[in-house]
Amino acid sequence: MDGRLQPMSDLRQHEGAGPLAARQASAHPHEVQQIGATALLVPDLGTDHLHIYDVAGHRLHERRAVALEPGSGPRHTKRHPSKPVLYVLGELGNTVDVLSWPDLEPIQRVDTLPADFEGESTTAEIVVAPDGRFVHASNRGHDSIVTFAVDESGCLSAPSFVPTLGQHPRYFCLDPSGGWLLVLNQDSDNAVVYRIDGGRPSDAVCKAPAPTPVCLLWDDRQE
Repeated sequence: MDGRLQPMSDLRQHEGAGPLAARQASAHPHEVQQIGATALLVPDLGTDHLHIYDVAGHRLHERRAVALEPGSGPRHTKRHPSKPVLYVLGELGNTVDVLSWPDLEPIQRVDTLPADFEGESTTAEIVVAPDGRFVHASNRGHDSIVTFAVDESGCLSAPSFVPTLGQHPRYFCLDPSGGWLLVLNQDSDNAVVYRIDGGRPSDAVCKAPAPTPVCLLWDDRQE
């Protein structure tokens, strides 16, 4: 095996639409996340469904399609590292849904924006801290990172916000230690580094130019 891709072995075409015609006129599978050795999670932003596929014999076998809140626009999913819950980020609804895992039953829905915010905004990224004690999400428009505490059941509470010091925070991540949070502001061409204090981002310690940044990968190899 030399790492080259082989010919396509299967294709699944999603169909349907959502209630928000401007963004949900057709199916829009937004992400594929592998769970375990053979399962795939696919949030469909256009149809407000979360699809679960099993991979066997180089083929995709749909196990289940879970209907989410109409107009929520599911974008990304993250599993908790130790609790039986799955977090689903709603891009259009500015929400995080907490679902039981693996049953995918609804447990909780929380807003990612302050109650008094009246402008336009959409979510972009969601991250669970390595120790599982906090969940972070980014708001494009409000231009903030919201942080929730995670309780014993995996539910979210106590939201706090920090400005991203730029526009349209399309991507952010924690470093492998969980001690630093890095935000990429796509429309203001900059990257910002925050110190994590008590599980939440606090002081911005660095702001640097970065042309139209949309993703970041850590290289933790030791020289």
